Amino acid sequence: MCEKIGDYDAALAYHRQALEVLLHSRTLDHIYFATTYNNMAAVFDWRGDFDEALYHYDKALEYLLTSVGTDNHPDMASCYNNIGMIHFQRKGYKKALEFFEKTQKIEECLLERNHYSLATTYNNLGMVFAAQGKLIEAMQYHRRALAIRQRALSKTHPELAASYDNLGVVYYKKGHYKTAIDFHQRALSIQNITLPHNHPSTAITKEHLGDVYFCLDNYRAALKFYTDALNMAQTRLPASHPSIKQYSAKMNQAKAKLAKKKDICF
Repeated sequence: MCEKIGDYDAALAYHRQALEVLLHSRTLDHIYFATTYNNMAAVFDWRGDFDEALYHYDKALEYLLTSVGTDNHPDMASCYNNIGMIHFQRKGYKKALEFFEKTQKIEECLLERNHYSLATTYNNLGMVFAAQGKLIEAMQYHRRALAIRQRALSKTHPELAASYDNLGVVYYKKGHYKTAIDFHQRALSIQNITLPHNHPSTAITKEHLGDVYFCLDNYRAALKFYTDALNMAQTRLPASHPSIKQYSAKMNQAKAKLAKKKDICF
């Protein structure tokens, strides 16, 4: 609950207290340790402290493997996915792909074809391939994720918005800017309806729209979207979060381009 309202310090204090209780209880049930380390990792992730998040997810994985006794378990798939996301956010795409493929292998073994949980894994694989510039593979995985989500979810579900936004990124990287804008706008229209005000996912979509308009030399529109993204992030994320630095840098780039354009006009 503390994480949801942005009180990261209180959340960490709570989970550390839970860990202390476990250590003093001398419990032999490793699943409790795995859960606590996983919860702590999630808080560090939300704070943008990816090194600490990775350390705690690795600890969770260690205890979880001891508890379940096999790699082929749904909880192991979830843990691999979490670790993969940290590597992705740190731009360690090779390691991210390694962990997402572990998740995929487990889920495709244990779950029915086109099971809803596979959508997240396909989505994450699509993001890695897009970041690596492997756009054919990225498109394939994002389309698979979207197809599953369209069958399972309402038309205004936030995860559908995530799929639309990620497809927009692929079209942007392919240079299909009009199609990219269409997908990002579809994502934004859902997010504006279903997500809380200033949600980080909405900020990401606005950043992506800014990227497209920047490449179209529409620096005024790019500046608007980057500024919106930054303002949203500053209300919901810690000041040290990497996204705030990223949005700020892009906003300043758009400002510089606008200023240069005005100088040329005069």
